[in-house]
Amino acid sequence: MYWANEPIHPDQLKALGITQPYFSPNGMALPAMFKDEDGHWTAFSARARVLVVNSKSEAKPDSILAYADERWKGKAVLANPLLNTTAFNLTALFDRWGNKRAWEFLNKVKSLGVKTSSGNADSALVVASGQAEFSLVDIDDGLEAARRNGGVEIRYPDQGTEGLGTFMVAMR
Repeated sequence: MYWANEPIHPDQLKALGITQPYFSPNGMALPAMFKDEDGHWTAFSARARVLVVNSKSEAKPDSILAYADERWKGKAVLANPLLNTTAFNLTALFDRWGNKRAWEFLNKVKSLGVKTSSGNADSALVVASGQAEFSLVDIDDGLEAARRNGGVEIRYPDQGTEGLGTFMVAMR
């Protein structure tokens, strides 16, 4: 058994021929999107990507689009966009928007001086310490920052009818 905290490695292991199929009786009732059709993995839980927001901030973002909004210039932090769930989240944007719009978004984010951190937990701590107004992190990192510091709020982004929706990372 291999327990992953992100969705890519199980597919890589399958492609390398390292895994063997197993169809769990407990997983049979799960929708098809939560399991590999060849039986090489089954998702068993999911983590939401949430905004951790400084509770002292007057305005509070409710969308990941805030990263490309001028009013947040120099006030946001993002975990390393080349790694783990941040990379998966950005990949989903490319899939949803297409290359042109996604690159426009990322170039705008870069031009607005968004700080980067080594990971989600670090990003949440930067917000909790007041060095940034918000960050997009995994729910577990957001909850830990809220537990340790009363100065942050957790917001599920993009919940309006026109919103992107909250990105969920399936644990396989």
